[in-house]
Amino acid sequence: MISSPENLALKFLPDLYYQPTDNPFYTITPHELGGVYWRIVPSTVRWADMCIQYILYFTYQHWAPSILDVLYDHLPGTHPNDFAPIFIYVKDEKMVRIVFDICHYEVVGDININGSIFLPHMRPAFQVKYFYRGFSPCVDPEILSPLFYRGIPLDDDRIIYWQDGYTVKGSIHEKAKLVIQDKLKYPFKKITTFRDHASRAGFIFHCIFNSSIRYPMSQIPNNIEEITAQVEQTIQEKGIECGHEDLKNVITFVNEEMLSTPEIERSLACRKIQMI
Repeated sequence: MISSPENLALKFLPDLYYQPTDNPFYTITPHELGGVYWRIVPSTVRWADMCIQYILYFTYQHWAPSILDVLYDHLPGTHPNDFAPIFIYVKDEKMVRIVFDICHYEVVGDININGSIFLPHMRPAFQVKYFYRGFSPCVDPEILSPLFYRGIPLDDDRIIYWQDGYTVKGSIHEKAKLVIQDKLKYPFKKITTFRDHASRAGFIFHCIFNSSIRYPMSQIPNNIEEITAQVEQTIQEKGIECGHEDLKNVITFVNEEMLSTPEIERSLACRKIQMI
């Protein structure tokens, strides 16, 4: 029996988990989860029949100061609404690919189901991490708490409502706007950022990845200074300034919080950036 697209969307609703904590940088404030919205985009390619787009919606994001702040020209700060996307691509009623947000829409995971920790016919499991609600493939859910939610169909009116900056209270807030637009309409091209236009932070992130992945994971801590110098020269050639020590601290953070997780390191959707 062939399943309807709607039934497939419900079948593959991700299992979500989180680590309870009072640390403001690491907490996801689960009580502010407003639901997981889903919609189906018909395929324009041969390798998939559809893309099921899941958007985790939180009613608020509480900005927590960190070393990552140096990457931004203007900090978003605390604001209503927060969105975290997971796109699941389905072929012959099985998952074939998953694209998901890791950090601020700028660090993206792209997983080919074959050879991954996920099974093509079962819903995937993710841990939601940090105040900005990034995803990490979940390999050990037993040590985490389940994040319970409602699956809600997502229609065009709701998307426009969010893109206009409407909050759960019905007011409009500039920083509450859903900035994901092009990728919602055209999810079948390569996605290295969920934003329509990559930011300063996104460029620096991808310079770090392109330089760091040249080294075995165990050797990155011993080569932080060399990686910092490579990234520093590349971003300066683009007219981007970031203090040496600040950049070094960001690279250390990326290594400890992202690259040290094999499931993240293997799934990074890196842009092609010419490194020295």
